[in-house]
Amino acid sequence: MAALKRRRIDVLGSLASGSFRLRHRYRRLPGFSGTVTAVGLQQLRSNPEVASVYLDGEVWGTLAEGGALIRADVARAAGVLGRGATVAVLDTGIDYRNWNLGGCLGPLCKVIGGRDFVNDDDDPLDDNGHGTAVAGIVGADGAHPNLAARVLGIAPAVKLVALKALNAAGSGPFSDIDAALDYVLDHPELGVRVINMSLGNGGQYNDPSAFPCSGSLTSTAVAALASTGVTVLVAFPACDTWPM
Repeated sequence: MAALKRRRIDVLGSLASGSFRLRHRYRRLPGFSGTVTAVGLQQLRSNPEVASVYLDGEVWGTLAEGGALIRADVARAAGVLGRGATVAVLDTGIDYRNWNLGGCLGPLCKVIGGRDFVNDDDDPLDDNGHGTAVAGIVGADGAHPNLAARVLGIAPAVKLVALKALNAAGSGPFSDIDAALDYVLDHPELGVRVINMSLGNGGQYNDPSAFPCSGSLTSTAVAALASTGVTVLVAFPACDTWPM
């Protein structure tokens, strides 16, 4: 970790003034993201410490008959509750104020924590609705006695972590997705064992020349998570080579 940090500092320090605006400095992944000028791009490409440079891409939330597609009825019939499990929902955030999702945010709540990578703060409140819908499918518990409409998810006993990487319009760059995956790698104390990514790119980045499947930070993050026992579920991934 220390060596990786030093090398990253050296690379950033080698860039001409004003040629790069940093967006994310990843803690566990071997890279960083930001906006670069033509001069800065040439400097990065010619730096022997830089393995690859690639253009960021956009993904957006997808949700089409989720419960039916994953056979939620079978899981419920089998008595699956999810007790003791923690699922990270990487999406537009979660409206943790919703009583079907616990009504609060914190260690003693159903949504035990999270991070907003769009606005760079610790409040992953959903401003789109997609992530909340996904979280409800995963683990709404309808536990509040005064709810007029009690909703039950597939595994109502799970704990949730809200990772807001998609904006109010329901879209976001791969660099924010990478930041969210990096966050899970850097916070093992959260106990995340499943990451749900109900998002995709419609196949527009399947061209390896536009977005390298085997060399991207996203694929590196998925592989690193898999090696620690974390299962990553993606609706429509850019690459069919990701180890999920």
